[in-house]
Amino acid sequence: MEVIKMKALKIGLEKYLTAKQQKVVDPQYRPEYTEIVELDPEYPEPELINDQWVKVKVKLGGICGTDMNLINLKTSTVLSNFSSFPCVPGHEIVGTIEEIGGNVGDLDIGERVILDESLGCEVRGLEPCEACARGEYSLCSNLDKGNLAPGATTGFCKETGG
Repeated sequence: MEVIKMKALKIGLEKYLTAKQQKVVDPQYRPEYTEIVELDPEYPEPELINDQWVKVKVKLGGICGTDMNLINLKTSTVLSNFSSFPCVPGHEIVGTIEEIGGNVGDLDIGERVILDESLGCEVRGLEPCEACARGEYSLCSNLDKGNLAPGATTGFCKETGG
């Protein structure tokens, strides 16, 4: 199977940790974006994670405050503890369905969608925790479990892209 490549802005673990260490040594340190983020012209395009997922061709992707805080070394507690690298910022996505898993119904290729970036229990293949059962996926207690790498949202999970 051919691996399709794409251009992506990515944050690698080594660059991120180097900058975090510099911040510990010098609390006044403010990294340049290029010290944290790099353009990878041959980043592998994400594959369907399983037959319950769809692949979305991004039409518009936003870089939000969460992304900027990560780049500025001011990550939230949930993202600091539940991220996997390399991560691709930009989890606020509007696009069209490009590929559909075999166990997905009521969606068509080409259909326009808005992405829910939360990676709670259901998308991890787990029974819902208390928060997910209430529909509060951003408060999920299983962000490091199930069939995905750690990550609270798409973009901060190495398997989902951004």
